[in-house]
Amino acid sequence: MFDKDKYSTITLNDAEGGEKDVYVLCQTTIGGANYLVVTDDDPDKDEVEVTILKENEEGSDEENTQYDVVDDEDEATSLLEVFKQLMEVQEDEDSPYADGRWT
Repeated sequence: MFDKDKYSTITLNDAEGGEKDVYVLCQTTIGGANYLVVTDDDPDKDEVEVTILKENEEGSDEENTQYDVVDDEDEATSLLEVFKQLMEVQEDEDSPYADGRWT
C-alpha cells in the first residue's frame, strides 16, 4: 500500500502558472549542483516515470527554489545511474539511509 508520508513532496510551477505536486524519490549534490528525482506517480509502484531536476541557483531566492529539467541525454543517463545506486542503498533495510532521508 502506498504510504504518501514516506516521501517529501514539492510543488512545481510551470511556465503557464500551473502547479503540480510531485514526490521526491531521491536527492543528491554532485559537483556543487543539487539534483532531485521526482515523480507524480505512485512512488511505491515497481516502475515509475521519473524526472531529474537540477537546481537553478540564479533563479532561486530565499523563499523559492527554481529547478530545471535535465534535458541533456548524456547528463540524464549519468545522473540516473547515480540515483539508481543511491536508491538501492536507500532500499537496503540494513542501511542507515533506509528511511529515505539523506544527511
